[in-house]
Amino acid sequence: MKMTFRISALSDVGLVRKNNEDNLFVPGWPLKNKSDSYYERYDGFSADRAFICVYDGMGGHSSGEVASYMAASEVKARYRRFVNRDVKNKKNITSRMNKLISQTNDEIYYSAESNPDLHTMGTTLTGIYFLNGCAYYVNIGDSRSYVLNGRKLIQLSNDHADPMTKNALTRFLGMSSEYGNVVPDVAFVPSKIGTSRRYLLCSDGLTDMLDDKSIERILLEYNDGMDAANQLIDEAKKRGGRDNITAVIIDVKPKSKIARAAKNRVLTGCIAAALILGAAGTAAYKFKPEPHPGTSISEMKNEIKNAENFRELKDAIDNGIKAEVANKDDLKYYCTTVDESDSEVQRANENLKNSIDDYRNKIMAFRDEFNNIVDSDKEDDEKYNELQTLSKDNLMTEMVNAGEECEKKKQEVENALDAWQARQDEEDEKQKQSETSG
Repeated sequence: MKMTFRISALSDVGLVRKNNEDNLFVPGWPLKNKSDSYYERYDGFSADRAFICVYDGMGGHSSGEVASYMAASEVKARYRRFVNRDVKNKKNITSRMNKLISQTNDEIYYSAESNPDLHTMGTTLTGIYFLNGCAYYVNIGDSRSYVLNGRKLIQLSNDHADPMTKNALTRFLGMSSEYGNVVPDVAFVPSKIGTSRRYLLCSDGLTDMLDDKSIERILLEYNDGMDAANQLIDEAKKRGGRDNITAVIIDVKPKSKIARAAKNRVLTGCIAAALILGAAGTAAYKFKPEPHPGTSISEMKNEIKNAENFRELKDAIDNGIKAEVANKDDLKYYCTTVDESDSEVQRANENLKNSIDDYRNKIMAFRDEFNNIVDSDKEDDEKYNELQTLSKDNLMTEMVNAGEECEKKKQEVENALDAWQARQDEEDEKQKQSETSG
């Protein structure tokens, strides 16, 4: 699934430091030279995969910029082999990421050991790996990755730093093996395939100066990525600019209508991938279980009707209730993946959320009656008859109807998303024609 990437990057030395120890990697871009105090670039490309990173070097003298440059160089040298290998199973992504981090860490560590001037050097790494419409974050250190989910900014990465001593990192590239293996956090980023999405990678020179609300406001206010990056850097410098400041804004959207038509299939695969990823570190997200295959209580009518005794009937209805709960949970999770930046999409998604609440209440009402019968002191034959009556009761009908209403509301969300994407495509085409005629 090809995606269109528009990437805006700025790296500034700030107002206090003499050297800029930050660096970054974007496929096809030149690396920031170790001696450069400022770096600015904007570009776009289309691909089905891309790995984009930000690094924050540390150490005495000039060693910080050496470490971050080495880390970016290692990723650049290994990038083509890294992204072009087939993903045979979900564990491949984690193992490949771990291998890349381990090799980069060893290069930095042994270089530092062999040169007294570089003895204290190290660097953070935070990045997003985009693959076939899915996104995975990876980080080690306290540089951060964010996603703008609708109008809400969400931090993806975890800060590997001692909370009592901000500058004391608990994990970074360049660590000695005596502290154990350097393991990054790797996890799936929940994302609604089919709409544009904005990500931010940054060094702590930005986040130490600006809180999340300020960053969120700027990312929402400025549609142009480079304008947003400039504003982030400017405000960080106005508030002190005590460290180097790097901000990389990544605007991503599907390249084709065919890709958008496959969004549900890709999303399901991404959710499954989330179950396996995160084993390499602590994930910032708490993921939902893999979706239930889709059996509902109405699809189990034959099992309920043909149950010959209390035990068979109880198990059939119990499995049906569990299926309804799983369907409700899947719908609830779906709501969290929807980008609500568009007002029509937001309205449709709110309607779906309200329908899910009603669905939940109907499930609970039916389940309570079921449990009352099952837990009663009556004989099994009498409980069998009561469960047969319950299976034909209005409570069951209302529960099934509530689930069907949710599916209708979900389709309305899908329609709103498609309409929004169509408007975006039309605007992009007009802008392209205007640029061509100009």
